[in-house]
Amino acid sequence: MLFLDLDRFKHVNDSMGHAAGDRMLKAAGSRLRHVVREGDSVARLGGDEFTVVLENIGSSAEAERVAEKIISAFEEPLELDNGQEVVISPSIGIAMHPDHGQVPSDLLKFADTAMYQAKDHGRKTWMVYTEAMDAAARLRATTVAALRKALERNELSLVYQPKLSLLDNRITGVEALLRWRSGDLGNVSPGVFIPIAEETGMIVEIGDWVVAQACAQLARWRNDGIHGITMSINVSVAQLLRGDLIRRLCDVLAEHDIAPNQLELELTESMVMANAEQSITTLRRLKAIGVTLAIDDFGTGYSSLSYLKRLPIDTLKIDKEFVGDITTDPDDEAITATVITMAHSLGLNVIAEGVERAEQVDYLREQDCDEVQGHWLAYPLPPEQCLAFLRERLGQPRPAVGERG
Repeated sequence: MLFLDLDRFKHVNDSMGHAAGDRMLKAAGSRLRHVVREGDSVARLGGDEFTVVLENIGSSAEAERVAEKIISAFEEPLELDNGQEVVISPSIGIAMHPDHGQVPSDLLKFADTAMYQAKDHGRKTWMVYTEAMDAAARLRATTVAALRKALERNELSLVYQPKLSLLDNRITGVEALLRWRSGDLGNVSPGVFIPIAEETGMIVEIGDWVVAQACAQLARWRNDGIHGITMSINVSVAQLLRGDLIRRLCDVLAEHDIAPNQLELELTESMVMANAEQSITTLRRLKAIGVTLAIDDFGTGYSSLSYLKRLPIDTLKIDKEFVGDITTDPDDEAITATVITMAHSLGLNVIAEGVERAEQVDYLREQDCDEVQGHWLAYPLPPEQCLAFLRERLGQPRPAVGERG
């Protein structure tokens, strides 16, 4: 039994409308029926969940080949009956009879558990059920419960990673990065809790908190004599599609007397390209209030140059996956150089993230990359340590003993 869930379907559904979402589900079901064998059964359980029953399968390897075929089939856009196209990927869990269960209800439960493991491994993949996954499922449930209490328990915090201009060696700004130290679970990786926050909808409330905290911190640094830097904040698709994001931003900027162009919103490429037309409209509204916009993790999602040139963005951030090997991998060197040239031809600023070594900086400078961010410059820093770093790099005097600072 294969248990399928369409990745980030809720976000696409919200952005396109429920009627389009229904058409997408029909297109997804049709795509599934054409991929599997004639004797296999495809069913929609509800929402964006489907199951496929494969009969006469000799081993899990055969089921995995079917799962791989399904994943590949969904790389092509789904064509809706109104001419729209949408790209969406499935995550798939696999359970086998009789290895994992004797009755359909057990197989369904175990395939569902494996599907969540596939999501935790980055989505757009499949996993075969193992008993160890039950412990992971329990841990996930515990994490969800603890995250719901994180804000009221004051367990969330922000750290800040500086960015450097390669043109004049000037600190241009910082990126706010979310951290969670749970009283129950200890330090929880953002790679673990942020996807959970997105799937459960908690990311909207958490995102509002991040915007408020980051802008308040920028105002405090201004009062400490730090001027001329920007604050970059990661925005989730749920925040982007929520109707009051713009009002919320305007209120926070006004509260702290921050110019809109001091705030940069970072959105992942896959999030924007999941529904490019809706994204263009929403981003133009954000651009109208004066904030700057960046596409994060560029090169890892579904790229479309025809849409990219229409997006009202200011910056491309080259993903660390490419930056990490630019001095040893000719392919990554070529990709990075090409992205920089392309971005500049579109009038965009380019930031390379994940920069850890001086030779990477030298190569990026040779390619006219605009800015770098990563451990070579500075690790993500708590507010006071970041203030000390900014003072040192911006030439600001440290406060005398007894002075505010």
